[in-house]
Amino acid sequence: MDRLKDIESMAHGHAGALAGLFSTCLLYPLENIKTRMAASQQKEVIQEIIIKVWNEEGLQGFFKGVTPLALGNYISYGVYFFWYEYFKHLFKTDISNSFDLIKPSLASAILTTFVTNPFWVVQSRMTVCKDNLNFFQKTKKIIETEGLEALMKGLQASLILTINPIIQFVIYEAFKRRFQYAENQALINFIGGAISKAISTILTYPYQLLRTKTHIKKNSSKSYFSAAEKILKNEGIQGLFKGLTPKLCQSVLNSAFLLMFYEKIYEIIKQGIILIIIEFLKYRKRIRKLQKLK
Repeated sequence: MDRLKDIESMAHGHAGALAGLFSTCLLYPLENIKTRMAASQQKEVIQEIIIKVWNEEGLQGFFKGVTPLALGNYISYGVYFFWYEYFKHLFKTDISNSFDLIKPSLASAILTTFVTNPFWVVQSRMTVCKDNLNFFQKTKKIIETEGLEALMKGLQASLILTINPIIQFVIYEAFKRRFQYAENQALINFIGGAISKAISTILTYPYQLLRTKTHIKKNSSKSYFSAAEKILKNEGIQGLFKGLTPKLCQSVLNSAFLLMFYEKIYEIIKQGIILIIIEFLKYRKRIRKLQKLK
């Protein structure tokens, strides 16, 4: 039984990894624009950012930094969904109880944060820097100039942001239960992913903004509270939500596609595993018959 649970967790992990990869590549330009707006020292609107990138860097500018993000999300969602399913079994989670989902969500989110934080640091730097270094060259440069600890910059804010997937998956699982008998489950997963992510993003966006700024700035010793105080002083409360519009568009769409892809890919993998098990049992049965004949 434990082995079957491990196989099931691995199936969820693979489904999450592939879904993360597909949704990231599909919607990366919005993530690129969001990061540029958050890092900008000027009050630029979305249209100005788009025109500036197009004129200075061309189409490829919108996909600058996609490699580490795609790789990071592949690993991130793979790790998250594997441990999320694993911890649901370990904690004997009652999925009909929304609050019972907090423990597996929190545990898997913390593990995922430690594993993937370096990817987000490198990805953020690649997006705003114009040195044309690839992912591995950029990583090497950061380590050489700032030390290995620079790759864990922003970890504190990232750990605080583990509340994001907790909020999202509690809402998403409740939404799925509410419409579990609907005919078009793919649409339900898409809508559920969008709604749950919209709510969790709005509630946690100020922390996400501070994390992005922390990743990008070098040798910054200011605390998140000091950074927030500076933003409030210079830009007002709206400064803490700078770049929220493209972030919402990107995050909501990404989550919608992610969870729709994830559920579908998992079903395909599960069916494949079932077929493999059936064929294995048939093979073992034939072997036993041959052994009896001998």
